[in-house]
Amino acid sequence: MNFKKPTVSLAPELREFFSRHHERIADLTVGGVIMWRDFFKTEYLFSEDCFLLSAETQSGRGFYFPLGDNREAVAAHLIESRGKEGLDTLFIGISPDKLSFFDSYKHTVKEDRDMFDYIYSSEDLSTLSGRRYAGQRNHINAFMKGGTFEYLPITGDNCSLAKAFFENTSRASSAEDGYYSRLSAAEDSVCSEVFDNWDAYGFIGGMIVSDGRIIGAAVGDVIDDTLYVHIERADSSVRGAYPLTVREFAAHNCDDGIKYINREDDAGIAGLRTAKLAYHPCLMAEKYSVTVSSK
Repeated sequence: MNFKKPTVSLAPELREFFSRHHERIADLTVGGVIMWRDFFKTEYLFSEDCFLLSAETQSGRGFYFPLGDNREAVAAHLIESRGKEGLDTLFIGISPDKLSFFDSYKHTVKEDRDMFDYIYSSEDLSTLSGRRYAGQRNHINAFMKGGTFEYLPITGDNCSLAKAFFENTSRASSAEDGYYSRLSAAEDSVCSEVFDNWDAYGFIGGMIVSDGRIIGAAVGDVIDDTLYVHIERADSSVRGAYPLTVREFAAHNCDDGIKYINREDDAGIAGLRTAKLAYHPCLMAEKYSVTVSSK
């Protein structure tokens, strides 16, 4: 199997393929495949009308379950090919409904809670209405007492402003040590690369502007009935900026056909987990790692 490194030019082909084969996890989107290609050393191939993605994890190189009409046959071929070389096969991002595929193999299963995607009702985040979101609304109301805002779509003409905002709100210096520090540092370069290639990626994005300066911004993509939020940032010095960014990005990009918003995983970062849970996901996209033994 001849895997290749994805490039930004692959975006249109992937977007069309994912529109026909939607898995509802952020890993298998244009952003998931291309944006983080350097950090996770992602590689891909198309085989028998299936898409196969591999990535480097803390446990070694893993493979996502193939996407397409012949997915089980391609997965079996992968296991067989690696088995002949005496290699175990690590599958990552496996949803619960696919675990039964491995019953005929000698394998082990591990829950990857840090990689679970947070999926929300688009109606919930577009309005932040109801008792559950009273805290977020209080922060927004406090902001509105002293200021106003404007939502601006990110375009090829103004994406340099969004890029500057993300550069000025870098989280790398405050990140935890080790893996998460490297992840946060990588996010800065990922964001810059996205804005430098804005038209090629084909993403949607929006900025919250108040008193002439950006206080929040988000970038995402739509597949089928789901809006995927790939990057999201707000000025932590402005009370209400974050919930305002969440609400406005959802409200401006979720039409009647968008039922869900996937805001990706928390990477095991405690503060991020608390923040994502505070917006009350309606679903968690569970992911498991499965190691198939070659023996």
